[in-house]
Amino acid sequence: MRALREEEGSALVEAAILIPVLILILYWSSAFTDVLVLKIKASEAARYALFETTVWKRPAQIDQEVRTRFADLRSPASVS
Repeated sequence: MRALREEEGSALVEAAILIPVLILILYWSSAFTDVLVLKIKASEAARYALFETTVWKRPAQIDQEVRTRFADLRSPASVS
């Protein structure tokens, strides 16, 4: 009977420890996803700018096209 009394509330303590950890994992996975999307878009913009230099465009024109094409960094439609 004494063993049962010592385990009372153990589920509450476990939940109190586990819930904040799970919330942090969800938050950091979202932040990590944003970082990866930004990395992909930056790489895509650099690749686009480099390719456009092969068609004899002026650097200012290429810069403007890159800024226009990759202005919305939160848009998932731009990621290919």
